[in-house]
Amino acid sequence: MSPLQAGFPDLRIVHADDLAKLFGYARATSGFRRFCAENCITPVPGRGPYFDLKLVRHRLDVVQGLAPAAPDAAKPSLVEQRRRRLGSH
Repeated sequence: MSPLQAGFPDLRIVHADDLAKLFGYARATSGFRRFCAENCITPVPGRGPYFDLKLVRHRLDVVQGLAPAAPDAAKPSLVEQRRRRLGSH
């Protein structure tokens, strides 16, 4: 374990291709990106194709009804809804 990882034991990020493989995709294809957009799974801001595994797990729990969504989460704007539907960021 690197000293950086030792300082942040709960911080785990994964590349989009590796996450896609966990979900059964060959790599981060448009189908994978659509799946992420539909389920509000977003990459780490400013880190390109990297995802925080803790946030991915939370979103999956919310989608499956295993965890409540954040109570103060505002309804996304119509533009944001369209972007999610079309799979663009």
